[in-house]
Amino acid sequence: MLPANAQRLTILHTADIHAQLDIHDEFFWEDGKPVFRRRGGLATLRAMIGTLRRENPGNTLLVDGGDCFQGSGVASLSKGRAIVPLVNAIGYDLVLPGNWEVVYGKDAMIANLNGYSAAKVCANMFHANGPGGTPIFPPYQTFTLGGVKVGFVGYNDPLTPTRQSPAYSRGIRFTHPRESLARHVATLREREGCALVFVLSHMGLAQQLDLANQPYARGVDYILGADTHERIREPLQGRYAKVTEPGAFASFVGKLDLVVEDGQIKEQTYALLDVDPDRYPEDAEMRTMVAAARAPYRDELDRVVGRTRTPLMRYYVIETPMDNLITDALMWKFQTDFAVSNGFRFCPPLVPPPGGDVPITNEYL
Repeated sequence: MLPANAQRLTILHTADIHAQLDIHDEFFWEDGKPVFRRRGGLATLRAMIGTLRRENPGNTLLVDGGDCFQGSGVASLSKGRAIVPLVNAIGYDLVLPGNWEVVYGKDAMIANLNGYSAAKVCANMFHANGPGGTPIFPPYQTFTLGGVKVGFVGYNDPLTPTRQSPAYSRGIRFTHPRESLARHVATLREREGCALVFVLSHMGLAQQLDLANQPYARGVDYILGADTHERIREPLQGRYAKVTEPGAFASFVGKLDLVVEDGQIKEQTYALLDVDPDRYPEDAEMRTMVAAARAPYRDELDRVVGRTRTPLMRYYVIETPMDNLITDALMWKFQTDFAVSNGFRFCPPLVPPPGGDVPITNEYL
């Protein structure tokens, strides 16, 4: 039983969904070997989120850390548009653009983000040619849960224009959190009266840990991170803030529970939860919506281009089976002396049954 003036707040966090719509094989490392389990799917995610919301009704926020409408065949062929109504059906409260939200160009990014019913946040993306550096999205957002006001500042990766094709980010200017975070935290704490301040970030674990140790992050309680697909099971403590990251592909949900009394955190519990279809049977309405999103592209997506007896994945750092497939195919087709792949990690594994093979579809590629 909580004290009369205390509230339990729940923050549910997803990120790097990469438009993975269906239940898929997911990679785990246990007892020194790879293990694969069926996880994810937006219909499973919607059912799970509904269950978690009912555990703390009225005091739960659902946020996404970006890279949502890129990374699958449906997303690519629709330039992200087909993903927007699916995200809206899950019922997010707040969303942040990630580095791959720019892949279809600035105008498509803005149209897709503005198609979300959720509030948007990003403090470091500006119209490059706008007067005085006009922000594309609001730099911060506030919510009140159980009488407790909480604030979120958003940051996309400032390296986005250089870590991928600069053409994707044409017309967008990025800044570093050092230029504005302290100011936004002061605004949220002092002017807005927020008891808690979060950074919703898509900068990758290394940059997020660095941010947690910088003096300009003073006053931030948690950095809810994304980008590098890390499965953080215990928040990482920096000098000024704690850092989490909730995996990828809609396979996991980060769940942060905070007991707040008189504006102070008295208890805090974090768990990384599997989006498990055995525990959360698929939501029927979302399953129908996903099928409808795929329908215009079904023939192209379902075309089988090969088969594999080897699990295809991109979780290993030095050498991965999926990249070997791509580079071997390039060398075979073009008769090159060598081929390289930059190892994008958008795709979940493709796992054949024991002793058998599995089709490789155009959608998987």
